[in-house]
Amino acid sequence: MADEPVPEQVLLDAIAAAATAPTGTALPWTFAIVTDPGVRREIAERAEVHGAPLVEAPYLLVVFQRRYFADESVGIAVGLLMAALYDAGLGAVVHPVSVMTTLLARMLGRPTSEEAFAVLSVGYPKAETRKADLVPLDEILVRI
Repeated sequence: MADEPVPEQVLLDAIAAAATAPTGTALPWTFAIVTDPGVRREIAERAEVHGAPLVEAPYLLVVFQRRYFADESVGIAVGLLMAALYDAGLGAVVHPVSVMTTLLARMLGRPTSEEAFAVLSVGYPKAETRKADLVPLDEILVRI
């Protein structure tokens, strides 16, 4: 990620977009914006893979879900969050949290009814960052 500050309002707008995911009014998520370098470093040290982006990105977004809800709504919210971040010109990398779900909840002061669903490192991409080659639409679209 580039060492360029991200206006917090851009993150808030992306989170607001994510919160429009369908839930049947359950709203089974909480979004945490992590800027504290010490907390980011601790998360990186405990991460399953690639701790550096967790420390170098200006923001971490941790998405929590309430344990008693299915993953689908929160997964859709994360997809909307990433689309909104990309639309704002930001880059986002999703990091695995499978062995850290409860630990992250404790570290960030969340209630025991919540567990981490995803951690995203967020910031402006470096100029030399290579964008993924998109597959042509006709290779993934079937018309019936």
